[in-house]
Amino acid sequence: MSRLARCLLLGVLLVGGAAVSGAEEELPAPVAPELPPDPFELFSARRSWDPILDAVPPCLPEEVPEALAGVMPFVLEDDESASRRVLELAHAAEKEEGGITPQLHLWIAVLRARTADTRERRRDSIRELARALDWGGEGRARSCAYLARARVELESGFAPEASASAVLALRGSAETPSDSLREGASFVRAEALRLAGRWEDAEPLYRSFGGSENRRIRAASALRLAFHEAEQQEPAEAWASLRQKIDEAREAGLSLDGFERNVAEYAQRAGDTRRALLWITRAADLRGDERTTGLAAVRKADLLAARGRGDDALTILQRLSEVHPVADLRTLARVRIVQLGLGEATEADRRKVLEKATRATEPGLAVNARAQLMQRAVRAGEVDEALFHYARLAYTDPELRFAPGWRADLDAALEMAVDPYCPTTVRRLAGRRELLMRDAQVAEPFIAMADCLLALDMPRPALETYRAVSRSFGAEMAPRLTLRLARASLGVGDLAAVGAAIKAHRAAADRGAEPVAGSLAGDSWALFEAELALREGRKEAAAELLLPLILEPGTPIRAVRWFAELARDGAGPEHAALILQELTARWQLEDQHEELAEERAYVALALADLLRAQGDRAGAHYVYGLAVEGLPEGAPLERARFLLADLERSTEASQRTFEAASQDGGLWGRLAAIELRSRDLREQVALDELDVQGADRIPEPGDLP
Repeated sequence: MSRLARCLLLGVLLVGGAAVSGAEEELPAPVAPELPPDPFELFSARRSWDPILDAVPPCLPEEVPEALAGVMPFVLEDDESASRRVLELAHAAEKEEGGITPQLHLWIAVLRARTADTRERRRDSIRELARALDWGGEGRARSCAYLARARVELESGFAPEASASAVLALRGSAETPSDSLREGASFVRAEALRLAGRWEDAEPLYRSFGGSENRRIRAASALRLAFHEAEQQEPAEAWASLRQKIDEAREAGLSLDGFERNVAEYAQRAGDTRRALLWITRAADLRGDERTTGLAAVRKADLLAARGRGDDALTILQRLSEVHPVADLRTLARVRIVQLGLGEATEADRRKVLEKATRATEPGLAVNARAQLMQRAVRAGEVDEALFHYARLAYTDPELRFAPGWRADLDAALEMAVDPYCPTTVRRLAGRRELLMRDAQVAEPFIAMADCLLALDMPRPALETYRAVSRSFGAEMAPRLTLRLARASLGVGDLAAVGAAIKAHRAAADRGAEPVAGSLAGDSWALFEAELALREGRKEAAAELLLPLILEPGTPIRAVRWFAELARDGAGPEHAALILQELTARWQLEDQHEELAEERAYVALALADLLRAQGDRAGAHYVYGLAVEGLPEGAPLERARFLLADLERSTEASQRTFEAASQDGGLWGRLAAIELRSRDLREQVALDELDVQGADRIPEPGDLP
């Protein structure tokens, strides 16, 4: 076997092996690359839905007037000189004897409209057709004039007017039967209805052309239906259907000018970036208006970057940013350079570009730039700036169509906004609560903010926030918010709502429902019910509810304080003092926490009062000392000092304590000063009595008070 034969055989084996491998394991479908938002959508440009007017058959006279016989071949071939030739014939007819007739005027207006290729010419053509129709004319010429006006109005973007003119053309076609005239008017009306946003009325008309003998109208209608159905299909299926309809339209001789950018978009969605790049390149190279070709060039740069050709994309965008005549397009090119991560600019320079773009005239471009700033702020951990950009986005474009990924960025910013220092959390979220809650997908930051409001002793805004979370995030929030809502209601004094919440909780427990755990730190339904009884003045019931709670580990210190104060007022059980003494002794063995020291001091003060009332002066003296160590400046501390001095065992210690207490500026300080002066006076009186009885007598210990 020759060397060439061996090579051929090896190639066949390799190809066969590849085929077998492919049969066993299907290749994955191409994945559409993530591209920035379509620039045509950012600029509110119509997306390749321009009317397909070359599908409409020419509406021409059955018998050509002699004056127009010479120009008809040029009109039929759409020759560029036809418009000028028609004008010459019109001027010549006007100079002839008898002037131009209404019928001839209609045909000249129709031919001028057919050759109008600029905005000014179309505007003049619409006016001339209106004058010609007002002047007169009859039969087919009049119907063709209405159809010509509908076409020009459609090209000029006047969809409702074009629909009305097409209806008038259809009415005229009933008098002068013509399938081509009727089909042309119906197709123009379908296009007008579609551009006016009335697809439900346009769709039956498009489907009615499925059996038309006019190949162009049949292909154009099928293409319209394919584009509409593509919005509801999977990308790969939509792209396959569109490719088939596009091939049929080409074979029918239809021009696809204006469809390139839409075809490219569907190809990109299906992952066919090569064909998408070919189609968008054609759109960028067409001789269209500068705005359309510039937007197509931006999309071409997006696709080049997606295919790994970043240098080519950067070249296109830099050129657009420097020389394009439309200012917003230059800005868009700079924003795309930042968005695609091209070039070597610093982060500060990139943000400056985006900040400038937020002031662009095109709303879509401004919103997209703002969304990028928000995303960069989130990635940098700049919470306040991210929330600021979101607020501006929401006020500028409530639908946020041009801000891809904004929802994930918002949720990330909200989660970062929760700070251990409650005032910071409230400052970040409270002012924009309703706006943020409208679009957020996470409820935890708002619950944390409301918890902070409760901790800062602002129950009313906390209650409003809990209710807003319950409304915004559905019934699944109820187990987490029930206790919080009751706590906030208690804070605003709505005892009826609190009682209703407790009854609902008891009913759920009786039904065997899953109990709602305490939502707030150290909270529970039992403790909450005790607090309600305390607020309502039911002291004995409150003490009875608190007694089992204070014996449990981890009970909030405020519950122990309430129990101690109730016991001091005589509402607690007889052994309340022993329970509180045991707790106080246990605290002395634990690590002291600054946040608990003050509350424990108040408990000690209430316990000392209770022991003093029971006649346990030694125990009261010790506990008053604990209270003095932990109480803040104020009347309770002054009172504790005074009573501690009153219970001191020795005169010297009592004197020193009273002197310290007299330094307080309040009522108890003044009482301590009075007590010191009273002691001095009693001592002086005792000394005077000794002098009277005789200096040789030795005073007994009981002589002094």
